Amino acid sequence: MRVLQLNVWNLNEPFDTRMAVLLDGVERLQPDIVTLQEVSLVGGRPQVSDIANALGYHLYFVEAGSWRGRREGNAILSQYAASTVTTRNLGHPDVDLQRVLLCCEFRE
Repeated sequence: MRVLQLNVWNLNEPFDTRMAVLLDGVERLQPDIVTLQEVSLVGGRPQVSDIANALGYHLYFVEAGSWRGRREGNAILSQYAASTVTTRNLGHPDVDLQRVLLCCEFRE
């Protein structure tokens, strides 16, 4: 199984260039699962939705909260449908944006 993990760096510039490089890299590497952090919501959808749709990946997302007015969280792109999806707030009272866990279980 091939797994790729990345921090997509939310909506920071150069956003369009970074999303194009991400799409190209995922397409070229063809990982089975991609785990992503700092995924922002754009128009109510995770910023990686177009990549998931273009490459035929299932998309799972959990929102961590709002950072400087921007909603963001973690995402998993997978070539497999998850049999179980679990989310958990990892909580930390001293930070603005909470830490969250997104866990997907896959079965043959």
